[in-house]
Amino acid sequence: QEATYRWPSVRIRYPAADLPPFAHAISDGEKPAGILATKDDALILDTLGLNSAALKAIPEPQPLQGELAQWQEPLLSNQPELQQANASLNAASAAADRARRDRIPDPSLAVFSGRESFGEESIVGVRLSMPIPGSNRSQTMRQRYADEAVARADKEILQRSLRAETENRYRQTNSEFQRWQLAKQMAGNLGENARLLQKAYRLGEQDLQGLLLGQQQHARAALAEVESRVDALRSHYQLRLAAGELNPFTSSHAINPINSSHLSDNPAEKLQ
Repeated sequence: QEATYRWPSVRIRYPAADLPPFAHAISDGEKPAGILATKDDALILDTLGLNSAALKAIPEPQPLQGELAQWQEPLLSNQPELQQANASLNAASAAADRARRDRIPDPSLAVFSGRESFGEESIVGVRLSMPIPGSNRSQTMRQRYADEAVARADKEILQRSLRAETENRYRQTNSEFQRWQLAKQMAGNLGENARLLQKAYRLGEQDLQGLLLGQQQHARAALAEVESRVDALRSHYQLRLAAGELNPFTSSHAINPINSSHLSDNPAEKLQ
């Protein structure tokens, strides 16, 4: 079986096995009924499986609402490592404060009463005791203060590290969204180019090789757009999940600019 490429004065034969599936539809002498010029892109994408209902159900990502400073507070407050560091610092501070108070023993005051002169006279006395502390209490206090300083330094190092990580995550989410916008624009441009090549081919102004190349570029751009859309959605929801916005137990900590109020009617987006 061979597919025939028709030219006004030249007829060239290509082996049918060398043509992709969608090339058979455009290389036949008669165009299938019901396929209009405006449906060329859909025909190609349907043949390649890029126009399926599953891919159409993937919602378009939304840009982040709010500046970096507005995101860092909820992102840091929902970090388990930072919460653990805060608890360790509070415990070390309490132990240091207790050691400071225990460095000097508490004085004791005693009141006593008695009788003398064969019980005929009552006497009342007061006794004050002031213990002298040893070196062990001072050493314990210095150790507790050192533990507090270590816990505070560990928290500051962890906080700086997490702050840089949240900043990178925020910038990565914005970058993924911009990358998807470029991929969408590129797919649209190459889709228009493929449509014009299809029209030129039917008018006899374009050869089959150029047509197939344009359609291949369009298909690759459409696939890249889907992949970048998924990456942008993944990065977006990971950021919102890390900020505690999608967690029903911590949703009250979400800041207002993050809450997306412009959700579409797409059922896939309502899963947010």
